[in-house]
Amino acid sequence: MSETKTTDATQENKVAKKPSKKEEGTNLIKLDNFTALASIEKTLKKDQLAFIKKTCAQGVKTVEHMYTLIYRAHVVGADLLRGEMVGYTDNKGNLVTIATKDFMLRKAYQTNQVDHLTQEAIYVDEAGNRCDFWANGAKLVGATASVKRKDTQAPITATVRLSEYNKGMALWKDIPETMIKKVALTHALRLAFPNELGGVYDESEFNGSVVVGETVENPGAEPAKMEQVKAIEDMIAKGKTDLKEVPEDLTVDQAVEILTGGKR
Repeated sequence: MSETKTTDATQENKVAKKPSKKEEGTNLIKLDNFTALASIEKTLKKDQLAFIKKTCAQGVKTVEHMYTLIYRAHVVGADLLRGEMVGYTDNKGNLVTIATKDFMLRKAYQTNQVDHLTQEAIYVDEAGNRCDFWANGAKLVGATASVKRKDTQAPITATVRLSEYNKGMALWKDIPETMIKKVALTHALRLAFPNELGGVYDESEFNGSVVVGETVENPGAEPAKMEQVKAIEDMIAKGKTDLKEVPEDLTVDQAVEILTGGKR
């Protein structure tokens, strides 16, 4: 009897044994979300946390968002210190995490399931018919991208409209074709690889207000001031702008662009 009790007690000890800090740090992906977050909080020192905030999370406003950013990067395999992902707290107090297109491509190719990728800008002529970019009166209206997986018969395609993303800010003003093609490709990659890239977004999908690798806290991204909105409404009423109505979620920078006609 005593021998049996000793064996049972030994088994209980084995079951109850907690993983070491080293084991916790290397097996976060196997733990539940809250356990993983707690492990990150215990593992990181204050100076390490401060370094991460300074280099890739300057726009993160809460400690909770800092830990969540680190956890999300760990789960998807993004290297924060290489600039593959950044985060910031938006105007509504939500954490936004942004990755680079190169990171998303790397994750897709790591699956060894990418057969081929295509992306193409969409131009239309004055009659609204699709045309080549060199045609007379050609106007950029969007882009399309396809991702063909080795384990599927048909490619997965995403088509996006330029008007939904281009607010004439930052790189969108200078290289709109490149930017809208990036948006189409990242959409297609997420659709083709939801397990690896679900919830991961590229900086090109944020209207130019965020650029990976640069400071993301931007006063110009704050909601437009009331006087700006009224001035734009007055411009619309007098026919001084092509806008039909004031855009929803208009930011300070976007309002300035409209009011100055892009000349500032």
